[in-house]
Amino acid sequence: MSIRRKSGLVQIRAVLAFATILVSSFSVTVAEDPLQRGIVVIANRTDQTVEIQPAEGNENSTGRSVPAGGVLPLATEGTVAVRIGLLDERPQVLLDPDTAYELSRAEDGKYQLRQIGFERDAVPGKSALLEIRQSNAVGRLREMSILTVPVRILVDEEEPLVQSRWEPRLRERLQAASEILEQHCGVRFEVVDVAVWQSENSISDFSELLRQLENDVAVAPARLVIGFSSQKRIGTDKDKMGGMRIPLQSHILIREWSKAMSDRERIEILVHELGHFLGATHSPEATSVMRSHLVDGQSNVEKFQIRFDPVNALIMNLVVEEMRNRPVPSLADLSPKNRQRLADIYAEISRALPDDPGVALAQKVIASIGVVEPTSPLARGVRDVLLSLIQDVDGAQHNGTTDELTNAFVRRAALTAAGLPDDVSRHAFLLSLGLVLDDTATLGRHPELQGALQAVQSDPRKWNLVKQRAGRLTMQSRHDLAQHFWVSAALADLAGEQLALAAGVTKELKDANGGSGFSFADLAADIAGVETAMHVLSSKVRLEHLAKEFRVDDFMIRPMGLPEGLSSAEFLRKYGTVSGSVYRQEESRLRTRILSLPGLRTTAE
Repeated sequence: MSIRRKSGLVQIRAVLAFATILVSSFSVTVAEDPLQRGIVVIANRTDQTVEIQPAEGNENSTGRSVPAGGVLPLATEGTVAVRIGLLDERPQVLLDPDTAYELSRAEDGKYQLRQIGFERDAVPGKSALLEIRQSNAVGRLREMSILTVPVRILVDEEEPLVQSRWEPRLRERLQAASEILEQHCGVRFEVVDVAVWQSENSISDFSELLRQLENDVAVAPARLVIGFSSQKRIGTDKDKMGGMRIPLQSHILIREWSKAMSDRERIEILVHELGHFLGATHSPEATSVMRSHLVDGQSNVEKFQIRFDPVNALIMNLVVEEMRNRPVPSLADLSPKNRQRLADIYAEISRALPDDPGVALAQKVIASIGVVEPTSPLARGVRDVLLSLIQDVDGAQHNGTTDELTNAFVRRAALTAAGLPDDVSRHAFLLSLGLVLDDTATLGRHPELQGALQAVQSDPRKWNLVKQRAGRLTMQSRHDLAQHFWVSAALADLAGEQLALAAGVTKELKDANGGSGFSFADLAADIAGVETAMHVLSSKVRLEHLAKEFRVDDFMIRPMGLPEGLSSAEFLRKYGTVSGSVYRQEESRLRTRILSLPGLRTTAE
């Protein structure tokens, strides 16, 4: 069944939310859609406490502060506009969800905000500096709810103290560790049971002792078991003071017997292992609690703060955000989007720590989960078209103009889609081209398309190649027109003709209000994309024809002479409102020109 033919309140709400997302040049959130929720992590590398306030138009959100040297997670809905204290000369900045940033002081003394990027995020030719823009606030900061994880604490029979002595000590240690985790990702670890377990005296290997703990100690009534062992036979290696199998596993083992360790060092080891529980891995940052080698004396320095680095804070928040909404017993139960994000981050850390076994294990675990096979016929069709575009990257190079590259790209998509079942072929064609040209990654959040996108992103090298090639696609020698055309076409398929057209107009009105200005060229591309989609969906234009004959000139008018860059005041002066007769006449003339193009005059045979 076509997405557009589905009915019901849930589908209507999702479509309306989805259209709202696309009316801006970046991702806009809808509070009722949990897919739009995300996390931003900001690391303050300065020596001052920094205030972060909602931008104008977003006053309902609450401000935050991040201490000097601190790391702050922000729960967001969509791309959020904020004002950052040390950047007062800049009106506001845009923070994308599921991203980490660092605020620091440059060599020239000015403060700067940089996005911490990963290879998949890289855009050729784009500066590593965060793009700082004036814009209407679109998303918002939201309150981060606390997730409570129930814990069982156990000591083995080798513990020298009586329970009235060891239980308060371990409770206090877990509380101190929990406060650090709560600051970084909103997780509170709460003791619900204490007990003693019988560790095997003959075991001298840490992993074997952990295995015994897992086998002998039940998790209930908790989510996590932390066993503290005073066995002296398991060695004196400072690099193996604690451990667990893999993230989200149910048991952690901590070596307890060494009298040379301070309380602060013991807290840091516990925080480190709780970080592993939530997906964090080893960090190249020398002061991060996730550094490979603890018990190095740093935590005994009075001014030293036990803190996570921003990348691991982002990892934990991605995991915890899903745990707040539903049970997540393993990494395999995370959403495809977040599993892919973790894979990207682990790969980046691996480049910095190529010989670290902990990082290698994290990569192996996330890779072993594999790609979830798309379940719906439509998702499988979209996957097949996208895979054909990726395969074509390794084929013949297209020399000539970028419009000719677009011709070849669209023909390839149409050829593959034409071989799919009739009930999905046209939708797969339109949605695939929209996905590769959508720089906001918004289309990929649609439930029907997540599995398809994950399948092709399982080979990051080829997916990055096809996205780079898509970045060269143009219509009438302009990349922005290609984006407007194909994203509007995809939205027309998902949401219908009228809503897709309304989204295009609304986006231009936003641009007129302090952005790049109202562009009739962009609007023409929106209209042309929507009309092309409707012709394809009705079979007035057949995929077989597009596979052989698609030409940009047949489907998109030339933009010369079309007004662009109009401010809100200029637009009102020349055209009035979008419901007025002057604007409607101008839009009608555009539509007439578009519908007279050779491609849109083609009828079904």
